[in-house]
Amino acid sequence: MTEVTAKRTVEKTVKEKVQAGKCLLCDSPGDSNRGLCCSHYFEFRRKLLSLPKSKRLAFESEQIREGRILASGQLRELKTVDAFPSEVT
Repeated sequence: MTEVTAKRTVEKTVKEKVQAGKCLLCDSPGDSNRGLCCSHYFEFRRKLLSLPKSKRLAFESEQIREGRILASGQLRELKTVDAFPSEVT
């Protein structure tokens, strides 16, 4: 599967909230659970698991594209600070 990311129109907001440690939906602390606070993460999981298996991947991809949740492992990528920044490319 190709990696799904947020649309360009919401990408900046998503990165800012992740860097600030806020939930993508409500600005509460959201440093874990794919960028969401516990309440919104469990709400996402309930919704995901209520769908037929054939529709779950499409639902999850839509939520990622809309910036409502991070892709699996994306939180670590966005929070990692480059220890060796350089302007030489």
